Amino acid sequence: MQKLNVLRLSGFRVLCMATAVLSLGMMLDAGQALAVKLKMGTVWQTSGSYPGYVAVRDAIVKGNPDFQVAVVESGGAVMTEEATAKGQVDFGNSDAPDLYMKYNGIEKYQGQKPAKNLRILWVNQHRPNTIFVLEKSGIKSIEELDGQSYGVLIGSIVGDTFRYIMDLNGIKPKYFPGEPGALSDAVENNKIWGYCKSGDKESSITRIALSEPITLLPLSDEVLEKVRKANPAYRKSIIKAGSYPGQTEDVQTWTSASYISGRDDIPEDVVYKMIKAVHENAKDIRKAAGANYFQLVEQLTQATVDYASIPLHPGSIKYLREQGVDIPDELIPPEMKM
Repeated sequence: MQKLNVLRLSGFRVLCMATAVLSLGMMLDAGQALAVKLKMGTVWQTSGSYPGYVAVRDAIVKGNPDFQVAVVESGGAVMTEEATAKGQVDFGNSDAPDLYMKYNGIEKYQGQKPAKNLRILWVNQHRPNTIFVLEKSGIKSIEELDGQSYGVLIGSIVGDTFRYIMDLNGIKPKYFPGEPGALSDAVENNKIWGYCKSGDKESSITRIALSEPITLLPLSDEVLEKVRKANPAYRKSIIKAGSYPGQTEDVQTWTSASYISGRDDIPEDVVYKMIKAVHENAKDIRKAAGANYFQLVEQLTQATVDYASIPLHPGSIKYLREQGVDIPDELIPPEMKM
C-alpha cells in the first residue's frame, strides 16, 4: 500500500500519493511512463461522506494504474465548484441546484460570468432534507414558521436552499444561523424551534427526537412545483415513516443530487476511463461510503441522466451510450454539437 500524506496546496488540504501530484496533464515520470495527474476536490475530512470520495479516488487509480489522483479538501460543493471552474482542482463534488445556478449565472450568481466550462461527470447520491420542529411549538406547516425562531445552517447548500424555499413562498422565519452543533444546542436550550438538515435519518435530529417529541414539516406539491419551476434541479422525495423516533407517517420533502463535476478541458478519454472505473468498482465505493451516502453510484449510468441539471462531459456520454443509455439533447455539451 502506498503511503498517504496530507499537504496544504493553495489553501486546500490535500491527500495525495507520496509522489508529487501536479494539475491535470500528461506527464513523464522518471521511468518515462506516461501518467495522468489530477486533483479531485472533496468535502472536508470531518464530513460523513468523505470516505466515499476517497473510495472514488481509489477506484479511479485501481482501474487506471497510470493515473495519479490527489484528494483535495476544498470544502462544500459551492467551494469545490468554484475551485474547479478556476482550475484549482480538476473535478470534484458539486450540488445539482447550485451547479445549475452557477452554470447559467442566475439567482445568487446573477451578474457573474456563467461557469460554462463546467460539465457533469457522473452522479453520486441524493439525500432527502429534514425540516423539523419540536412538537411543543404547535407548528405543523412551513407557513407557520413565519416570524418564528428557526435555525439555518451556515456555509451549507442545505441552509442556502432552505432560505431560498422560504423566500420563494414569502415565509420569513427569524433565522438563527449556526453550524450543526450550535443549532442542536439551541434547540435543546429552547432558543429555536428546530432546523433543516440533509438526510432522512439525520443523527443530530434523531438524538433530539429521542429526548423530546418532534414534528416533521412537509413540503406540499404546490411549494415543490414553485421551487422546481425556479430551478429544475430540485426533486421531490419522501422521508418514510419510522425514519425518526415517533414518526408515524411518510413526509414529503425535497432532494437534490450530488455530482462529480469537472471542466470541459479534461480530455474525453480521461473522463471515459474515470467513469468506467468508478462504475466497475461501485460496490467497493458504496461499502466505504456507508449506508447513507453514494447510494446512486451503482446505478450511475441511468441515474446520471435522470438527475443531471447541466450538460454532461463528452467522456461520460461515450461511456453511458456504451451502456445503452439515451442522452437527451439538452445534456449534450456545445463542443459535441459543432
